Amino acid sequence: MFRPDTSTAWPRVSVVVPTLNEARNLPHVFARLPADVYEVIVVDGHSVDGTLEVARQLRPDVRVVMQTRKGKGNALACGFEAATGDVIAMVDADGSADPGEIPRFVKALTEGADFAKGTRFTDGAGSGDITWLRRMGNRVLSGLVNFFYGTRYSDLCYGFNVFWRRHVPVFGLDATSPSPAERDGRLWGDGFEVETLINIRVAVAGLTIAEVPSFEHPRIFGVSNLNAFSDGLRVLRTILAERRQAGARRGLWRIGRQPKPQGWNMARLSPPVGGLLAVATPADGHIDVATLASGENRGDALTLRQISVPVATSRAARPAVSVIVCAFTEDRWEDLSRAVDSLHQQTEQAREIIVVIDHCPGLLHCARRDLMGVTVVPNSFGKGLSGGRNTGALAASGDVIAFLDDDAAADPGWIAAISDCYRDPRVLGAGGLVKPAWDNGRPSWFPPELDWVVGCSYRGLTEVSAPVRNFIGANMSFRREVLDRLGGFSAGLGRVGALPLGCEETELCLRASQLHPEGVLLYEPAASVSHRVRARRASWAYLRSRCYAEGLSKATVAKLAGSRRALASERAYMRSVIPRALVMALTGAARGRRAGLATALALIGAVVITGTGYTVGRLAASATARYAVGTVRWQARPRTGSTP
Repeated sequence: MFRPDTSTAWPRVSVVVPTLNEARNLPHVFARLPADVYEVIVVDGHSVDGTLEVARQLRPDVRVVMQTRKGKGNALACGFEAATGDVIAMVDADGSADPGEIPRFVKALTEGADFAKGTRFTDGAGSGDITWLRRMGNRVLSGLVNFFYGTRYSDLCYGFNVFWRRHVPVFGLDATSPSPAERDGRLWGDGFEVETLINIRVAVAGLTIAEVPSFEHPRIFGVSNLNAFSDGLRVLRTILAERRQAGARRGLWRIGRQPKPQGWNMARLSPPVGGLLAVATPADGHIDVATLASGENRGDALTLRQISVPVATSRAARPAVSVIVCAFTEDRWEDLSRAVDSLHQQTEQAREIIVVIDHCPGLLHCARRDLMGVTVVPNSFGKGLSGGRNTGALAASGDVIAFLDDDAAADPGWIAAISDCYRDPRVLGAGGLVKPAWDNGRPSWFPPELDWVVGCSYRGLTEVSAPVRNFIGANMSFRREVLDRLGGFSAGLGRVGALPLGCEETELCLRASQLHPEGVLLYEPAASVSHRVRARRASWAYLRSRCYAEGLSKATVAKLAGSRRALASERAYMRSVIPRALVMALTGAARGRRAGLATALALIGAVVITGTGYTVGRLAASATARYAVGTVRWQARPRTGSTP
């Protein structure tokens, strides 16, 4: 397969090909498949022309799946359930879509998209098959969906799509239920309307969608089953039906039986309705899902018309954890090596360790040469910690994505403690204790209440397992699907090189809590790491620069999330932790402790300098604040007030 950037981790691609009497077309389709696709899955609707025999002759490794009901939608549902790759490509068997374009779609995914949708109506695209009537109908239907859901689809009815397999639950397709007696033996979504249904549901879910230019060829052999009028009306009914579900404020709507992805402890809602309830988790690995009206709109957290609610069952199995370590300079090579060694010595091994190098070619070369048992990738986004973390998250395959600083060393039970947190399905993310490891010992004037200045847990932070507003970036983790829906870390925040900015993890945690108000960000002190504190950070100069940068960063977060939410923990810190520390320091000074006065000055100085940075930042934040993440083309979001 052609890979535009060989340094970027390339996902495994499963190609799903629905067939019904396509024996003469398969040789042309298979000949255009990229050479190194991970698997080809033919989903057959009980063909009688030897389609399966031809498929096995052309590709002895082909996987054959038989449809459980009728219709293209059911065929796709069966294929999606059978796929085992990282990415799924939907390819028609009639030769109209060119499988040779798949790498173009996959590139869009690796650049940050969740769902790459083909379009025939943009630069570099076209069609040799569509009639003027179908073109006009497509334009009208695309405009209708764009109006209802705030999307920018240029080609609603084109079925060449490629997406990350982890998003299949969003589609809400049923592959296992028997054929109903009514509706010609089909369930909702089993017919040609499936493509429209998928396009609407990925938009409602807030997934990041990239439109990819594609050329549609005429069917090679046979006659198309498409009918401009009847299928156009079916698509229109699909749009209106999905729209009506968005207004279903009362009662239950049954999606059906969905395959339970490995490690998922949160039920995810695919149709555009208010909420979600998992009602059973039988031993066969499926979950029965029903949507439940969420009541009145409570603000921005519900603007996507999709929320996640904990599955009301027993505690789930331990998820697989991918660990991301971001590094930016060769000066910290020994620290990076120590961090990686600590991950290899865990009592529970990570699924994978991914080291992301932030635009430092020399370090990238050394890491690829000398670090064993890890995946080393360059930061594919803009320079800075946020871009590096987003790069690592896109490359990761675990159910949980954990982040460890390059100058931190994880305790042996770190991964096990993090993994345990996610047995509770309410947990969106988990973070742990960050212990300072001073190069030359803690300065006598530096109080533990200010350990946040050096990126560590501070006195005043809870000492037991408890929900928190945000984590310390040196030691944190999130469910993969939470990061997917949030779009990763904001590119407008985060450390760039040695510049001591931050708060990107605070801003992401605030968005996570807003999107999942029922969820929990859990602090677990048993998941502990040691964070190196260099001698230069044990200085008044660093205290000044770090506090000022913290104020600037907090101002940006307040601009993005609102000062009430962004500063809630800081207000509590100022009301209780700082006064208590000042009293202790001044009491010590009065009793002859020489460092007591210096400690008091440090506490007061930290507050004043941070406040100054915040004030300056609020004045300038409007020109710099942004939520940008990666290089994805656009992210579908419903218009305000467009959905009842």
